[in-house]
Amino acid sequence: MSNTIKFPYKNNKEDRIVHATIADGQASILIIEAKNTIAKAASIHNTSPVCTAAFGRTLIATAMLGVRLKSDKSSVTVTVDGGGPIGKITAVSNGKTLKGYLSVPNIIVPNRTDGKLDVAAVVGTDGLITVVKDMGMKAPYIGQTEMVSGEIGEDFALYFMKSEQQPSIVSLGVLVSGDHVLSAGGVLVAPLPGCSDEVLDALEVRTMLMSDISHDLLDNDGETLIEKWFGGLDPIILGVSPLDYVCDCSKERMEKALISLGKKELQEIADDDQEGVEMICHFCHKNHYFNNEEILQLIKKI
Repeated sequence: MSNTIKFPYKNNKEDRIVHATIADGQASILIIEAKNTIAKAASIHNTSPVCTAAFGRTLIATAMLGVRLKSDKSSVTVTVDGGGPIGKITAVSNGKTLKGYLSVPNIIVPNRTDGKLDVAAVVGTDGLITVVKDMGMKAPYIGQTEMVSGEIGEDFALYFMKSEQQPSIVSLGVLVSGDHVLSAGGVLVAPLPGCSDEVLDALEVRTMLMSDISHDLLDNDGETLIEKWFGGLDPIILGVSPLDYVCDCSKERMEKALISLGKKELQEIADDDQEGVEMICHFCHKNHYFNNEEILQLIKKI
């Protein structure tokens, strides 16, 4: 088995977010099909299998938060920092696309005794999940909760309960075999205000059905799973939206980062014997090169 995920990430089936409600709108359902998105992220960041699982689960959870944003100009940034050897995992969503990076992408640890990837061992449990929502207002919303398991899903369930005051069922999964991501996705079930005890009890009974979402998505799409899991609760599909890993970096954005260094530091770069400076995007690893003449032009803008 190789240490990093290397494979073509495209197939004929596009990733999707399926939106639904049950019981006359008493609870909302999101099912995320994310195989290609996670495979693309793993390929870009050259992740080991267990890091792919941790990174992928974080990206999927971030997509759950992003799709709930009210404006196309809004975004959410999630940082998972459990104190483990993987370091910080950062993910960003605008509701339609994802991007992210992780501090150490190639950690290798033994599998758990049940044969599954030991995500908690690389993520850790001594730290925080931080969620920053930029909704175009003067100050962003910032929410934080402590890590409880390091498996990501339980940690985000606690976040939804404590920071968003919405107890939810959260299941996240990335199925990796050797060098391949076989399946990836998530389900979020959120009872809404006024949800009856009868519906809450029905959802609790169904919780175990949703515990292995990555395996379930191998042979089923989101609509099929909604019908299987929530039949009898009058599920209604509200719509389907696309999902992809997309980095929107550009030389213009990198210019702003350089300008933020200040005139003194930019002048030192220009006076150095080097031919210029190369900026590398954390999200996609694309290189953006600035020669000395361009740096001098940036100094004039300050």
